Amino acid sequence: MDYSALFQESPVPILILNPEGVIEQANAAAQTFYGRPEEALQNKSIATLAHAESQRLQERALRYVLHERRSWEGLLDQQVGERKVRTVRFHLSPVCTPEGQIRKVLCFILDVNELVDAQRALQRECNRLEAVMESVNDAIFMVDAQGTVVTANLQFERLFNLPRYDVLDRSLRDLVGQLRTQPSLPPDFTNVLLNFSGDYKQSASYEFEISDTARRVIRWYTEPVYTYDGTLLGRLFVFRDATHELAVDRTKTEFVSLVTHELSTPLSAIKNAIELLEDDPESRLSEDGRQYIQIVYQRVELLESLIKDIIALTRIEAGRIELRRAYHPLKAALDEALSGVRAMIEARKQKLYLEIPSDLPLLWIDRSRIAQVFTNLLTNASKYTPEEGVLLVRAARVDQHSDLPENSPSDVRLPAVLVMVQDTGIGIAPEEQPFIFQRFYRSEEARRRRIQGSGLGLTIVESFVTLHGGKIWLRSAPMQGSSFFFTLPIVESTS
Repeated sequence: MDYSALFQESPVPILILNPEGVIEQANAAAQTFYGRPEEALQNKSIATLAHAESQRLQERALRYVLHERRSWEGLLDQQVGERKVRTVRFHLSPVCTPEGQIRKVLCFILDVNELVDAQRALQRECNRLEAVMESVNDAIFMVDAQGTVVTANLQFERLFNLPRYDVLDRSLRDLVGQLRTQPSLPPDFTNVLLNFSGDYKQSASYEFEISDTARRVIRWYTEPVYTYDGTLLGRLFVFRDATHELAVDRTKTEFVSLVTHELSTPLSAIKNAIELLEDDPESRLSEDGRQYIQIVYQRVELLESLIKDIIALTRIEAGRIELRRAYHPLKAALDEALSGVRAMIEARKQKLYLEIPSDLPLLWIDRSRIAQVFTNLLTNASKYTPEEGVLLVRAARVDQHSDLPENSPSDVRLPAVLVMVQDTGIGIAPEEQPFIFQRFYRSEEARRRRIQGSGLGLTIVESFVTLHGGKIWLRSAPMQGSSFFFTLPIVESTS
């Protein structure tokens, strides 16, 4: 067999060294790889081809082959140009005489630079992800699709007093068995892990309590994890100690309640004094004085409205709103609202149309809360509609999703009564609509026109509708008016 032909035609770069590590021959692939002709490579030490940081390792590898008469393989950086460095897999293999003396050393070179670069990039991403997971305040825990624990960060270890290296690579069911022996961990915790570990569709969140040295409230969230191509990786669990957060919320609620209560008393006194001044024929107020008194009265009413909104919102957030439900016609709640807002609508010379069918079913509602929903929506509709504009309240029974308006939420509970409050006002820009139900949010156009309001009315509306099991959404465009839709589920009486 012509080995010299195989040597020259091999696609793998090959160097033949003498026992001192000096290059005697280089095949065509080696010449191409190093970018030098064979004459430029011959009589050079193999160590001179290595990058400076790999030269000592390459020399030790050659000494190992010569001393042990055994092959060596490893990664080395090679200088393949003046500034170009590539990572290769070096394989040094001795060629010995029958007496065991080394005649030559064969050097095979496999260019793995792209693979090594990819591995290094992957390692950097893994290190970055690990650093992020270790620095977050939440406890993170993940099981793969087979139910094996694959991730647990430092916060998980601290929160549940579980050494994570005793947790990793274990079957979740085995781990749950161990967790159930810890008296400080409630059954809710292990139930969460078991109930959702085999479910790779649902997302869920809730909270439970841990009672060790002190009572702690743990909020948790779980979500299935998929790759970009839709391959299931497993399920992620996130736990957070919300004890301090809840304590702060309670303190905030108590403070707001105290402040609003303390403000209500002097405001009532101011309002009563103004009414006495206006009704007293001997007050001898000038026309300008009466106008100032009227301005003060309006500001007091605005403050009273703001205080009521803050109190209502605080109670909602604290979960202290109890619905006093009974079966009522929708018209009863609407009439209660109209008794308070009709004067405002008439003062602005606006036309109000009501389209409420008489055959609507009775609704299982807290009438005063739904009346407040109508009050807030109609007040907004009037404020943001120019004088002599038009307001419309329409209601209808809806039994199928196909009967809902276009672009309605997909999770509307049916059957329900659908209510629309429509105006011909300034409208809301599309980019602002996702924020319109947030606390204290007011549109740019409302601020520009200096239309008074606290930005809490729609937040309260959404909360009350949600408490009744309904949904609320809107349809609007700048200078084309707004339509607010909300649903109230129909609950059949069992009596």
